[in-house]
Amino acid sequence: MHRGTVTANRRDPARRRVSVPLDPEVLIEALILARLEAMPRRRQTDWVRGLLVNGFLAESRLVRALQAG
Repeated sequence: MHRGTVTANRRDPARRRVSVPLDPEVLIEALILARLEAMPRRRQTDWVRGLLVNGFLAESRLVRALQAG
């Protein structure tokens, strides 16, 4: 299994770059790759950032709901 990486930006150490290899044989990952490849390159970074943030927020809401019981 390939692991992702997190690296700092040399000019701005507070910024981080996240690298996550996606497997086109896994359906959801193939859908993400297809969507990413279909959009203009200039929008790709913002789209991936939004996907990551929205997924994290959804997971956080679910965890809070389960903890509230």
